[in-house]
Amino acid sequence: AWTKWTEETPLELLDPDIGGPYSREEVIKSIHIGLLCVQEDPNDRPTMATVVFYLNSPSINLPPPNEPGYFKRNRKEDKTTANKELHNISDSINEISLTKFFPR
Repeated sequence: AWTKWTEETPLELLDPDIGGPYSREEVIKSIHIGLLCVQEDPNDRPTMATVVFYLNSPSINLPPPNEPGYFKRNRKEDKTTANKELHNISDSINEISLTKFFPR
């Protein structure tokens, strides 16, 4: 979604099988609000009350969204994964802690 937004082609996110009439402005507004909701810093994200206000306001100037945090991390992870595959390195961040209780 971020890539389509920055390329100024957000309507390409729509599923062509949905069809039917839709408001171009409403779709773009919904995508814009969605991008505001996934900002890296939670303080930059709108509250649900603000989201409802945005959705119910017919004409409002929304703040510009910043690149989502997950977008930055995914690009970094892609590079790290490619580097590990090149050097055949594997790691796991999965951890588990088990506790067994026995009666006295």
